Amino acid sequence: MTILSGYLMPHPPIVISAVGRDQSKIVDATAKAMDDIGRQIAELAPEVIVVISPHGPLFSDAIAIRGEKTLEGHLGSFGASEVHIKKQNALELVEALAAMAVENNIPAVVFDHTLARRFDVSGDLDHGVIVPLSFVENHYQNYKLIEITYGLLPTDELYRFGQMLTACIEKQGLRAVIIASGDLSHKLKDSGPYRYDARGPEFDAWVIEAFRDNDLVKVVTADEAMCEGAGECGKKSLDIMIGALDGLEVRTRVLSYEGPFGVGYGVVALTEPQPSEQAKRFDEIV
Repeated sequence: MTILSGYLMPHPPIVISAVGRDQSKIVDATAKAMDDIGRQIAELAPEVIVVISPHGPLFSDAIAIRGEKTLEGHLGSFGASEVHIKKQNALELVEALAAMAVENNIPAVVFDHTLARRFDVSGDLDHGVIVPLSFVENHYQNYKLIEITYGLLPTDELYRFGQMLTACIEKQGLRAVIIASGDLSHKLKDSGPYRYDARGPEFDAWVIEAFRDNDLVKVVTADEAMCEGAGECGKKSLDIMIGALDGLEVRTRVLSYEGPFGVGYGVVALTEPQPSEQAKRFDEIV
């Protein structure tokens, strides 16, 4: 099996003690669940980890895939430059994925430092990658990395891109883990980053219940108005990851959910993938 597992992991820097200090204790359940995922990944020993982040180079009309030979970044902007990730990119997989996407009319771009300078954005790894991988690095380091930043594309195109990701991984015979990096609603409380919106807790309940019921179609087909009103940043990451799991039955486990700062942090493991005709879900989402 080339896709070993998938995970939803949030990316609040405060969950890392070097950033959050005493406040990290408030989200201890999230940290413990993310550490559990790090241990799981170490046992699986993947050759490649694919992280889908909302906080890399975001385009309205294309998916971005980091294209530098070495991928590197730190949490210096959050006061913790010692939290640092440096990995080799799986460049053959990047090139194959970008080519297959374009061939199938899914716009994708290989994003390197030249494009970063052109668009005046950072060429470094963002916290959407660094925070989840910090928990992996505590237990396992022997992997290459791919960072994907979803584009603001329709759900079916993101899902198809996920299918192509798996096709490329299988063609190259790689053992891979996929991490959908994303926070859930940012509107759970007036004291959070945005004012409270009833669609915030509604969205979080929808997603968490769907995972508890192992209903991946329900996750992907969440109402767009609800998603927008919730102020979430994880749904499109999930669209790609669940697309990558198309045709695979998985075991879903909600390891943790909490939102003490007004942002929903969900940690979910999708494990033990097994091929199944009944798990071909694409026709159910279009």
